[in-house]
Amino acid sequence: MYFVTGVGTDIGKTVATTVLAQQEKRAGNRVTVIKPFQTGRTATGRYPDIAWYEDYLNIRHEEMVVVEPAVSPHFALERAGRVVTKEAIVPKIEAIASPYDVAFVEGAGGLAVPLCKLDTGYFMTEQLIEALGASIYLVVETRLGSIHDALVTIDYAVRRNLPIRGIVFNRYDANDSMERDNVETVMTLSPVKRFATIPSFTTSKEMLDYELQWEEWT
Repeated sequence: MYFVTGVGTDIGKTVATTVLAQQEKRAGNRVTVIKPFQTGRTATGRYPDIAWYEDYLNIRHEEMVVVEPAVSPHFALERAGRVVTKEAIVPKIEAIASPYDVAFVEGAGGLAVPLCKLDTGYFMTEQLIEALGASIYLVVETRLGSIHDALVTIDYAVRRNLPIRGIVFNRYDANDSMERDNVETVMTLSPVKRFATIPSFTTSKEMLDYELQWEEWT
């Protein structure tokens, strides 16, 4: 099982997850994508990431934790008067994933995100990853500021013994010298050496057909 997280919100986790899932499908694997926590409805009343996977990957699961305010999961749940524990959510994710060869779990926001506020403290994203025994795909944009965001997030994961399977640089423009340098700098300073890049797409077909090329930084 793989957990797709990022260095923040709106950095392209859903697109990256779609590309990763398509790659596994082309390899002949039975693949699913699970979005356990989703906040915020679209104008049509759908939850955006769940709707995305239904529309582009034809993946439909029973909704897990969906809350209307487009805010952090723990705050949305608190406002809704709801509580979700690790013990409640993990078996549901594992049950959905069990028939498949590969399962991707897309997180909410970045890695250091509280999912629910409990009497004993916060139920954190890292606790969910640990309970699932998942490896991480870390999604990073290549814009200004991405070096700091990437290295701080990687350090957070390493300090908590969370295994990172690879870094995905999203919305990458290979013709931009700053973006090329951002990737080179992150990969030089990072203990994680496996990476791939994803460009910005203009059509859904480009996204669905895109072939990730994994590299080892030396």
